[in-house]
Amino acid sequence: AIEIGARIENLIDKASNSSLSAEEKAAMQNEINLLSDQLNDNLTSIEGENLTAATFGLNKENLDISNDAALAQAKSKVKEGIEGIIERNQLKGSEIRSSIRELKSTFENETNLRSSLSTIQDANIMQEMISVTNKSILQNLALKSLKKNIVMQQESILNLLT
Repeated sequence: AIEIGARIENLIDKASNSSLSAEEKAAMQNEINLLSDQLNDNLTSIEGENLTAATFGLNKENLDISNDAALAQAKSKVKEGIEGIIERNQLKGSEIRSSIRELKSTFENETNLRSSLSTIQDANIMQEMISVTNKSILQNLALKSLKKNIVMQQESILNLLT
């Protein structure tokens, strides 16, 4: 859009040359009108935006170069229009950068959550391993105690028999 605006500005600057013939000015006016249409097409194709060439004052009606008064107004409108497009592009760039920062933050948060989940899962596994180890130790102690009782009973029986 800025390139089209710059081309329109260039044509208007050339049109201010008083040595141009009526045919040359008409050809320039025709090109300016075509560029205005092209700019309008470019702006209306931006999804989610309600922009037109008129939004920035770059519609055909404002770009008349048929006389000196209209030419002066066209110069002013083109300058304002290009500045408006630049401001809009800067605003959109700022919005895009903000969206990128939000996406990066969301990604970092997701990464942190995944890491936390992994740590929690590791802790749960360790807790289960400790529980299994404790049960195994208790089972071994119970078996030793049983063996000891059996040995003591056998010794008691042998003592009685002898």
